[in-house]
Amino acid sequence: MKNRIYGMLALLFMGSASVMAEGDPFGEYNPHIYSNTMILAGYVCLNGEKLGTEAVVAAYCGNTLRGKQSPNNEGELYLTIGGDYTGDKIHFKVYTGGRVIEVNQGMTYTNNATVGSASEPYVINLPAPVVTTPAKEGWATTCLPFNAEVPDGVEVWNATAIENGELVMTKSTGAILPANTPVLLKSDGLTSYEWLSRVADGDITTTASIFTGTTEPTAIAANSVLTLGYRNEGNHEIGFWRFTGTTIPANRAYIKDVPAGVRGVTFRFEDASAIGAALNDKGEMINAVYDLQGRRMDSSQFKAGVCWKKNSKGQIIIIK
Repeated sequence: MKNRIYGMLALLFMGSASVMAEGDPFGEYNPHIYSNTMILAGYVCLNGEKLGTEAVVAAYCGNTLRGKQSPNNEGELYLTIGGDYTGDKIHFKVYTGGRVIEVNQGMTYTNNATVGSASEPYVINLPAPVVTTPAKEGWATTCLPFNAEVPDGVEVWNATAIENGELVMTKSTGAILPANTPVLLKSDGLTSYEWLSRVADGDITTTASIFTGTTEPTAIAANSVLTLGYRNEGNHEIGFWRFTGTTIPANRAYIKDVPAGVRGVTFRFEDASAIGAALNDKGEMINAVYDLQGRRMDSSQFKAGVCWKKNSKGQIIIIK
């Protein structure tokens, strides 16, 4: 291994290159535009497995390509990174399996330096994609350990408050979902989709949320939180309901601070917001407003004397 690395480094310094996978999206790279180089010797891993000639590793400074190379048949990577000035921040993008995974792991560029050796190879560890499988209406929650681009056809919503027994929602318009941000998702279909790590330069939008998130399985007390699911009785509405289990799976969002007596909240979306009605411990809706025919109403439809709601005691109140 030691002699192989030294031999490959010598070839790289002389301008030779190893096998490059075809079809990568990084574009052409001209190594002659830079006056100096830096050499990386190591390998790239996904889920603990070395990637080989099917992958392409690209080095970037900001949005500028500074070098790209495929590992060899043994998974060894010898990447030449071009540059002019010591101190530039370098990060990596890896093309594998028809997708690009960006790595929030990098190094400082140094002219004519070599990073990695036979005894201590430089390892690029790719964040494993997170797969989301929505419910039959397209709903899901997530909380990711990395920044990720929002997939096409997916909406991101945040729960901002429970006010008067209602779950108030706002829609996020950012293209990037930040790491460790628990959210509610709405997709346009039933197909599972992947979240891929992305190093973003500025198109991140965050909103205050009452959700709590997990990136690893998390132990909780039974019936202490609300999780996304279906009401066990009645019309089986989808919403956030008391969770009877004791472990929240990884990459989920839930509601931890639940008002006393509330067993669940539903939600519905109208324009830029969504309002749902909470249920008390008897399964009765609190503060949901209806017309005289029993149809659910939103605030824009309220008319004095012709709509009503139930209070926390189950009493009917005519809105005046």
